[in-house]
Amino acid sequence: MEEMASKKVIPLFESIPPSARRNRALRDRKKTLRGRIEEYYQVAGMRKVALAVDDDSVFVELLWEVLRHRCDVIVAFNGLEAIEAYLRWREHIDLIVTGLVMPIMDGDELAARVRRVDLDLPIIVVSGCYEKLDLLKKRDDLVTMRKPFTVRDLEDAVDSCLRR
Repeated sequence: MEEMASKKVIPLFESIPPSARRNRALRDRKKTLRGRIEEYYQVAGMRKVALAVDDDSVFVELLWEVLRHRCDVIVAFNGLEAIEAYLRWREHIDLIVTGLVMPIMDGDELAARVRRVDLDLPIIVVSGCYEKLDLLKKRDDLVTMRKPFTVRDLEDAVDSCLRR
């Protein structure tokens, strides 16, 4: 026992070169965002809950930063993950904010599938693809936002949807 105490322990993280550390940190951040579903939402129901969905992890992080001051946030990185999260946590989810163009399942398909189950859930669809977004504007059950937008615009849209 004394022998082990005298040995210097070098943490694994310090032995990894900086470039590998950066890549590992990005992977870990993505895993951490996904893992928050299990850790944070055991007590969901005390605050409003939003589902933030996009394939761009930087945009998802921006959504999380804006939303976390107003509600708890579940994140997903494509429409299929969002459907899985929605089906698991639907009794707690009060809002979905999603990108429109994503791999596996886009935001339009996500919204259509959610509408089959819940007609009243507020859904905000965000995109820089104006042609597709203009087609969705005709639907009165969705809130659409064009990129680029200000944080204030997003906050206003979220606050409006959460007040419903």
